[in-house]
Order: sequence, then C-alpha cells, then structure tokens
Amino acid sequence: MKLNKYEFFYFTSIFFPLLFAVIFAASGCSNKKIIDQDKFVKIYADLIIAQDTTNAAVKNNNTLKEEVLKRYNVTDSEYKETVSYYNQNPKEWQTFFNKVIEYIGKLKKKSGA
Repeated sequence: MKLNKYEFFYFTSIFFPLLFAVIFAASGCSNKKIIDQDKFVKIYADLIIAQDTTNAAVKNNNTLKEEVLKRYNVTDSEYKETVSYYNQNPKEWQTFFNKVIEYIGKLKKKSGA
C-alpha cells in the first residue's frame, strides 16, 4: 500500500506525537525513585518504634513520619513510591518484613531490652 503525500503527512502527524508520548511516559516511570531495601528497613523499623514509643497526644503519625524521613534524607514521595513498589510485589514484602523483624531484634539486643 502506497500512501500519497497527504496520507503520509496525516499518518506521521499522528504517529510520531503518539510515539513520543509513549516514550516520555515510559521514561517517566523508570525515574521513580525506590529507596534501597536496607535503608527502607531502617526507616520502616524507626517508624514502628516511634509510633509505639511516642505519646499519641504529643505527636501525630504524620509528624513522626516526617521526622523519620528527614533523618534518612528521604522524601514522602520516595517513601510512597517504595511502598507502592512493595505492594505490587508481595514476595518482596515478605522478605522485607522478615528483615524489619530481624533488624528490630538486633536493636533490642543492642539496647539490652
């Protein structure tokens, strides 16, 4: 099938913008920043410990989360992207939680609790 110059122009004017949109969208997806698992284990463990040991009347969970994320130089967006990643990978969640439990156990031994 041979296209005349008008059909060719019409085809290319539709095809190339769509192609660029797909490439742009795909590259945007790959730029999502996932926190390194070892660092995320520490962050998650600190969040659990902070929630369990802080008086709820003094600080709310959002404030605690902000403080922990700041301590590890992580944005809320990175935290949410990482949680989203693990939500899409249940086997990864299991491995991750096992590491969190192990890490908290080490902290307890270190503190003598």
